[in-house]
Amino acid sequence: MKAIALVLLLVASRAEAQPHPCDQATPSSVTVQAGATHFVRWCSPLTDRIEALVLFVDGVPTSLLAVAQVSGANSAGLAFYQSAYALTLPVGTHVVEAGVYNLDQATGVLQRGPLASLTVYALSGAGATPPPIAPAIKDVLR
Repeated sequence: MKAIALVLLLVASRAEAQPHPCDQATPSSVTVQAGATHFVRWCSPLTDRIEALVLFVDGVPTSLLAVAQVSGANSAGLAFYQSAYALTLPVGTHVVEAGVYNLDQATGVLQRGPLASLTVYALSGAGATPPPIAPAIKDVLR
């Protein structure tokens, strides 16, 4: 099974035509609002016939979760999927990993592919502005 691209999509769709989500670059990290619900969205080959998803948040697995195909395939054959699970994270930095399953047509058994991971910065408050970095103290004047 090919590797999946894990994306947390946190922006509302606009009415104008947009490129296929799987044609956009895959981030290695995202910033979200802590305590709010978010859905995990990703791209996988349409031919993989994705059946289920498991998430690991900081190494702790979820139950096997249902998925929904959100769009058809792009020109590269990648379809856009969404978790049925609403992800809610406390304040802090978290590693979210995802593994998708499909059905082995010969055996009828679910099989999981490799994991993809994403660093998620969950911030408090309504905004998604990270806290400032430490100041670079240059001097103390008299």
